[in-house]
Amino acid sequence: MNYSINKIFFIFQAAISITALANDIETTTKGDEFKSHTMIFKRISKRSLLKFGLENQNRLEKRKTQSFAVEYTRFFTKNLSIYAQYEKKYGERFDEDWIKGTNGWLWAETNSRNVNWAYLGFGYRDKINFLPLKNWKFNLKTGLKHNLFNSQLSYQITPIITYFNYKNARLRWSYFFKSDIFYAVNFAKNNIYRWYSYLGFLRHFNKKVAIGSFIGLTTYHWYSTDVVESITGKTRKSTNESTLLGLVLNLKI
Repeated sequence: MNYSINKIFFIFQAAISITALANDIETTTKGDEFKSHTMIFKRISKRSLLKFGLENQNRLEKRKTQSFAVEYTRFFTKNLSIYAQYEKKYGERFDEDWIKGTNGWLWAETNSRNVNWAYLGFGYRDKINFLPLKNWKFNLKTGLKHNLFNSQLSYQITPIITYFNYKNARLRWSYFFKSDIFYAVNFAKNNIYRWYSYLGFLRHFNKKVAIGSFIGLTTYHWYSTDVVESITGKTRKSTNESTLLGLVLNLKI
């Protein structure tokens, strides 16, 4: 009888140990973030447009990121375009920034590190006629994003639905729903490693100045590298989930 009890206890303990070894190490951080975003538009010609973007974001875990981007867009038709973008960003975090310190594993400090990205993609825009009222538009940007720091390649999809409100033939307000979806091509164990969803508005004071705000939900995953897994014997997954509040300033020059 005792032998049977001991055997059952041993099997139970072994099952718990195997399960613990098999499970990933998962941590989730939740909270609020704030972003300010400034866009400057410069029309070069009837079919060419330059955009300059400045962005600051207070992120979870006492992190901050700042970025500057310049984008060139060329319209082939009223609806179709191609764009190329360069972005410099400070403070971004990557999988390999999970390192082993003297007191265990921790995230490396990356607030002052600058990283460069190159984008190339296509854009499509058109009116939406099946929704109630008028002045609905759909915009889709999709393209490849190459991280020049660590050669990570991702695919970005950004759909936007916007409603434009006019008064006396002048644009007064616009309301938008936007998503940013990032698909990892050559990294991350979950290919969709990052996505944002925003709901916001812009108040158009004239043809050149618009100020607005938005609220969004964000999810961002990081995964342990092969080096970390060879040391710990486990896969680590770190997730940030946040409510994102933001301010937007659009200028046309």
